[in-house]
Amino acid sequence: MGDWEPAWFNSRLVFAYIIAFLIFILVCFVVVLIYIRVSAAIRDNFKYKLKQQIYYALSQATDRPGGKAAISIPGGEKVFGRDRLFILAEVFDEIDDQYKPALRGIVLKMGFREYINKQFGTNDMEYLILIIRMIGDLELVGMDSRVASLMYTHRGDINLQYQAYLTLAILGSQDHIVHICMDENYVQTLSFRSLQEVLKAYTGDKEELYDILLASPDPFVVRICIKRIGAEGVARLADKVFPYLGNGNFNIVIDAARTLGQLKYQPAAEKLVALLKNDRWEVRSIAVSALAAIDPADYEAPIAEALRDKEWQVRYNAALALSRSPNMDALLEKVKATGDRYAYEALEYVAQANNIFGKAGSAS
Repeated sequence: MGDWEPAWFNSRLVFAYIIAFLIFILVCFVVVLIYIRVSAAIRDNFKYKLKQQIYYALSQATDRPGGKAAISIPGGEKVFGRDRLFILAEVFDEIDDQYKPALRGIVLKMGFREYINKQFGTNDMEYLILIIRMIGDLELVGMDSRVASLMYTHRGDINLQYQAYLTLAILGSQDHIVHICMDENYVQTLSFRSLQEVLKAYTGDKEELYDILLASPDPFVVRICIKRIGAEGVARLADKVFPYLGNGNFNIVIDAARTLGQLKYQPAAEKLVALLKNDRWEVRSIAVSALAAIDPADYEAPIAEALRDKEWQVRYNAALALSRSPNMDALLEKVKATGDRYAYEALEYVAQANNIFGKAGSAS
């Protein structure tokens, strides 16, 4: 080599070491890649075989009602475990509702209740959430107290909070849901939509639950109860919703007005007319819709007055409410006489659109 190299330096040897090191790294990479793929193949194979075992046991149980069915799990003596439970949950999602009672029976005969009683202390939150979910799926009513206690233990985990709430709802656990929702020291971490899904899934007496939770200190809970009362047509609770038209939270006022309109609650009409003067355009807009839902003919005058509102959303809502009036021509003339061009244009636009689509519907 060149004269500048020290006597002890051998460039060829160094180069050989570098090549050997790179080859070693490449071999390690290939080995790791093969290991990952083989492990994935083994897991997939185990998952496939386990599912086949479950489906076979399920078919045996449904073909012979009252007979005993057992799931033989390859690769181990334990009937349940973390991986197996995730696979069982997948199967539960995949099968039709008519087969779920049979699967519940199979799993419970295999000692599932005893198994999960030993798992509540796990630090694996994903696994714990799955256990809570399976308690609901398998309708293990006696375990609702344990689920409720986990909500207090793990307040900071939103995913666990949601699944635990949902499980309590599926189990129809009114006492625990009421206790949590009425607890002023329990801070809700779930979104409005998630809480709404929870109450929608409740399997107990919904009217009784809504009646109790209307007094909740949590405005989210109150709003959801009011919305569900309207959506489900719980007319018996209309008088309980009525006072919320005077609530300081404008979102609650909006939900209450919408619900009372859906329930066609006549005693609320006077208060709804007064809300047409509310400072919030959102409140004025929903008040128009609620009056139209209760009786558009009786409240045509205040609805027509809303055509002159300064916010276009309110004017448009009023125009929609009046669009099916049998006296549309006279109404248009009356509004035109006020000299309010925006009010007249809003009503005229909706009337023309209604006429066009009405003719199209008749033609079809």
